[in-house]
Amino acid sequence: MKHASIIAAIDHFYKLAGLLKVPEKLVKEVEEWTIGMYCLMLSRRLKDPFLRGYCDRLSKNITNNESKKSFMVNFTDLPQMKNRVIQENLRHPVIIDVELLFFNMDSKDIDKRIRGSWKQMFNMYAEPGKSSGTITIRQDLYKDMVNIQDIEDLKSKFEQMKNTVRHEIQHFVQDFISFLLRHREEAGLPGKDLRSPEYRSSGGKIPEFIGPYQDIQDEKDKYKRIMHPLRDIEFYTRLSDAISVFKRNKTHLPSELHHDFMLACVDHITVTQFAQKTEEVIKRQVYKRNNIDMTKYLSDHDSDIIVENILRSIDYRTIDTIHRISNFFYKLKTFQPLKYKKAVAEFIKAVG
Repeated sequence: MKHASIIAAIDHFYKLAGLLKVPEKLVKEVEEWTIGMYCLMLSRRLKDPFLRGYCDRLSKNITNNESKKSFMVNFTDLPQMKNRVIQENLRHPVIIDVELLFFNMDSKDIDKRIRGSWKQMFNMYAEPGKSSGTITIRQDLYKDMVNIQDIEDLKSKFEQMKNTVRHEIQHFVQDFISFLLRHREEAGLPGKDLRSPEYRSSGGKIPEFIGPYQDIQDEKDKYKRIMHPLRDIEFYTRLSDAISVFKRNKTHLPSELHHDFMLACVDHITVTQFAQKTEEVIKRQVYKRNNIDMTKYLSDHDSDIIVENILRSIDYRTIDTIHRISNFFYKLKTFQPLKYKKAVAEFIKAVG
């Protein structure tokens, strides 16, 4: 198949190749294996018999304790990959490796504190049966052993791992699409008018760049790359993370708060403003359920206790979610306002 035919076949996709889809079957398989392996190692160290039993159930399908596994990638659930010409050029099955490493989060080596990474092989997709690269998921098992006190702590850890898995698989898809494009362009980047011309997509400064540049380098990064949320290669992956986390967590809130939750996540209103609105909505709903007329009574003791308990149950999870998502939008808003506008538009379109 001629090079031009391949380009023509996927050009229709590349024009929309910002918010890349990921193979959901692969995501699910990697999530299950990663969490299962993590539970296998964690359960041996947990003192709580209930948590130990919970971990044992999730790790029952792990047949061996090798920390690395190969996965075959099925692209059939990605509409953009169903093009006949692309299918003809997928000469053999695509394979990636996934490894789970345990480390000390307090390590002075910055690379060892990164929760996830994707590294493609130099000869990506060159030989049948050979891996195209490796996704590495890192967890601080010993710190988790101390910090995990109940089932909610454990579920929060699983959610974090799922976010990392999806994020790194999206980087794999970016590289694989770029491979299909014969590296004519990097896939999954924001539009050229939104990119930082003085920095590479991965965040490193371009030495030969001439002209004014924005000093947004991360001083903690030993390679002196720009801050993670500001890198072009991370724009759509971080946006996908935000959308996924938002959708999972909005179900814990009354529908009346979903809009304000969204505004807080994109750094349009403050956490304090969201907290005030949350208290108003919960109080109004509880008083209405208890047939208390708020126009006549400033306070009802029994209702206020219920309100306080509800707020306590949703407060930590919700505020933590807002901080995690809004950090991305805040950085864009402060340093890359054009990207911020694009990110907000895509976010609102995706979450409604």
